[in-house]
Amino acid sequence: MPAFIVSCNVVLSKEAATAFCNEACTVLAKMLGKPESFMCVSYDNPLALNWERSDEPAAVCRLVSLGTSSPDLNRQVSAKVSELLDKHCKVAPNRYYLEFVDPPRTELGWSGRTFA
Repeated sequence: MPAFIVSCNVVLSKEAATAFCNEACTVLAKMLGKPESFMCVSYDNPLALNWERSDEPAAVCRLVSLGTSSPDLNRQVSAKVSELLDKHCKVAPNRYYLEFVDPPRTELGWSGRTFA
């Protein structure tokens, strides 16, 4: 764990989406102090995602991570996610949301058990 889930209205080729996921995995694992082997990154392209009634590039993201959330780190991660979205998807910094989730260990499952 962590998991980084991106819903973006920019259609990427499989290769481009994989490149985005690979770079996000490396960068976020390092920033969060977690091994890359625990990172899960998903890039989804929904049927529709509008921002201000516009279908220009936009994204909604969620970062789920146990015990790493803090105001300072969240600001740093948000800045890096902004860079990644601009580089790979041409999403402007003011056209994405990023939700930080730090669930209780009892509410996150993996390998047939929870992290508690």
